[in-house]
Amino acid sequence: MPIPREPRARAVANVPRAVAAAVVVALALAASERAASAEEETRPEPKPDYVPQGEYFPKGTWAAGFGAVVESSSFEGREPGATTTRSSRYGITSRNGYFLANRFLIGLRASYDVSLHRMTLPTATGGAEVVSEGSEQSFEVGPWFRYYFPVGNGWALFGEADWSYRTYVDEEKARGGLESKSTGRGLAIGMGGGITYFLTKGIAFDVAGRVSFARLLLNSEGRRTRVDLSDFGLILGFQIYLPEFVF
Repeated sequence: MPIPREPRARAVANVPRAVAAAVVVALALAASERAASAEEETRPEPKPDYVPQGEYFPKGTWAAGFGAVVESSSFEGREPGATTTRSSRYGITSRNGYFLANRFLIGLRASYDVSLHRMTLPTATGGAEVVSEGSEQSFEVGPWFRYYFPVGNGWALFGEADWSYRTYVDEEKARGGLESKSTGRGLAIGMGGGITYFLTKGIAFDVAGRVSFARLLLNSEGRRTRVDLSDFGLILGFQIYLPEFVF
């Protein structure tokens, strides 16, 4: 039976509309997939657990740490019969504080250093005779300040300064049984800077260079003298950051 002319015309007219609707749906789906893909590409990768989220050093955090320094040196004359001096230095430092503001730490610093030295002369038999030997000990305690500059991925730079009260003891023993002892005390200031890296959550490794200047009043066998001392050292250590005081 032949289709009437009017319904056939309507069917032909509806074809472009269906095609247009299908094209619109396809374009919408493609745009949606493209947007989702772009969002996934620009989304930052999650940070490892050891990298602090947000502010590295937030206000209200407690910090506790320690460091150590070990040095050894030798001075040997090249002329026949010249003396040889060997010395070694060992030191420990404790630095603890509280973040009064983001990245700004204030606290207490304490350190103890001991230096051992020995001077010898060569003997005719090829051995060595001790001319003198002794030790120097110093202890410091005082306020300490540090400011951090985070650089990302668990790394941060810092600058620091401190003021301290220092005590000093020097003991010497020379050939022939002669002994001497000097004691001193005074004020010291120090400053330095370094870099820190988070090894795990809340624990960071520090490398710091520090220079200090001290003015001491020495007492040696009843004689008093004023001396100026300067030191430079490289300190390796760890810092632990706690969101609240756990003790």
